[in-house]
Amino acid sequence: MKLRRHARGLTLVELLVSISIGLVVVGALVALYLSTARSYRQLEALSQLQSNARYVFEIMGYDIRMAGNMTCQIPGQANPSNFINNYTTQWWSNTDRPLFGQDETADSNAVGDANFPQTAPGGYGPNALRGDTLIVLRANADDTAPGVVSSYSTGSTNPIALSSGSFNIGSLLLLTDCQTTASLFQMTGNTGGIQHSTALTTGSSQDMTGAKLLPLSANAYYLRNSGRKYSRSNSLIPSLYRQTLTTSSNAPATSAEELVSGVTDLQILYGVGTPNADGTLVISAYVEARNVTDWTRVLAVRVTVMLESQDDNVSTASSSFTLGNGTVITDRRLRRSYTMTFGLRKRLS
Repeated sequence: MKLRRHARGLTLVELLVSISIGLVVVGALVALYLSTARSYRQLEALSQLQSNARYVFEIMGYDIRMAGNMTCQIPGQANPSNFINNYTTQWWSNTDRPLFGQDETADSNAVGDANFPQTAPGGYGPNALRGDTLIVLRANADDTAPGVVSSYSTGSTNPIALSSGSFNIGSLLLLTDCQTTASLFQMTGNTGGIQHSTALTTGSSQDMTGAKLLPLSANAYYLRNSGRKYSRSNSLIPSLYRQTLTTSSNAPATSAEELVSGVTDLQILYGVGTPNADGTLVISAYVEARNVTDWTRVLAVRVTVMLESQDDNVSTASSSFTLGNGTVITDRRLRRSYTMTFGLRKRLS
């Protein structure tokens, strides 16, 4: 008859070895989880930055390409005749420079040009940030159906009768037959048609029946505090804004629209052309706005934006970027800069 052996437990050494192996496995799993979570946050943040950059370039790029486009080019006329009172004193009516830029200045409310002030109407507003500014003018940016003239002859202040189309009082309008005449003016009333206070004189009187009437579009792109704050750091969120020409109280006005949040820097260079042997312009250099001496020779615009993630502690280390003062940024948000160049169709064609 055999005796049964008593069951025996783990020794202390075996128990310690088992615990150690378990801790190593758990630690490895925790490290893997944390690494995966951080990678996911980084990929998500990077995806958002790339999406925002694409949107910035889509909006600004289309505007830049169409700068100065008045739907049709009158032979021998670089720009439409402008009958708007003191049109060169406002950025939104100065068609002599349908594309214009300003460099950032040292103060927190950057003002690079008196024609684009901080104050109303049409200024930056109280929360402007350092960064370049780009101004673009063109006709009918919203691609609305143009007004069609049923009765009007140039050289008079008679109302312009329309067979179709309507506009707000105070609108800046382009009258063009796409052959010999293109004139800009301000609408002052709507009794009996489109009223205007200035005779649209272009030489001899011309019958404009069948001509088109289009709204002038003007946009200014700049950086501004959004007024909102990041949830963790409680710091203000910088955004790309667009100031757009509109009307208010029967007069021209502008309204600000936030396009993309998390834009910390906007830098713009201008491709300036020099004449070659046959007189055509060829881009010789990309320069800052302060170095552009003739805006009619700008053939292309190079836009660089710096974007930051909404969440901090996404990056593994603090980074240094040249954002005005070049300080080291310690919030560990993910930041990327993106650059794209756009040609002006009207000047390259």
